[in-house]
Amino acid sequence: METQEGNSFVDRLYSSTLPIKLVNLAKPIVTDHLHKCIEDKTLNYDELGNDREKKIKNALVIFTNLQTVIEDLNKVIYFLGATKEDVQKMYPSMSLEDYYNYHLENYVIRVNSIPDVLAGLGNLICGWGINPRSCYGTSIPNSPQIANQDIKDKMNSLLSQTQSIRSIRNKKVHSGSAEIDYFEQATVWDSIESIGIPLTPELEQLSKEKKVEATEVIKNEINGVLDDVIALLDIMSSSLN
Repeated sequence: METQEGNSFVDRLYSSTLPIKLVNLAKPIVTDHLHKCIEDKTLNYDELGNDREKKIKNALVIFTNLQTVIEDLNKVIYFLGATKEDVQKMYPSMSLEDYYNYHLENYVIRVNSIPDVLAGLGNLICGWGINPRSCYGTSIPNSPQIANQDIKDKMNSLLSQTQSIRSIRNKKVHSGSAEIDYFEQATVWDSIESIGIPLTPELEQLSKEKKVEATEVIKNEINGVLDDVIALLDIMSSSLN
């Protein structure tokens, strides 16, 4: 497999005004509290600081979770870009269908988690006062505790974009299976090899082209999701101080 090129999705995440502002606010607090914990092993890092400092530390943790999700999406694209030869070499006992389904299911789960992570971050930064146990992405658009209509509209847009992806995930959770068909046309020709029918060069090329097309579809979906993620973070940034 070729070396992974950069981390463009994370780069896009940091185009929002919130990450750098949060890091700049958190850096002196985290440094001070870690230094105190090193000097006095009886101190609890999470309990150090006033309410504002604790809020900023917790916001940093939640944002880091969001960044990890975005990094994982970049890895999904990397693994989906593997050639048939790469997959067969690295995982000789795994079928191509199982390989692609594994990474596609990972994609579905990661994307599905983003609205909930953002809801938790917004609840903390903006002080909505929603019970954390019931603060999910789907609860934001109709919450009477949120006065900012832009937040509600952007979350609605994000949820709309992930609707089909969330439906696939829910189907898998409830039935134990999922029809993740991004790569269905790309792998159908590879599958016939397993029953002893050789691929012609033309079908081999068609299979490769379909895989590239399917990966581009997923990239576009992720970038569409990131548009709303960045917009939501920019709105939340104004409440971060």
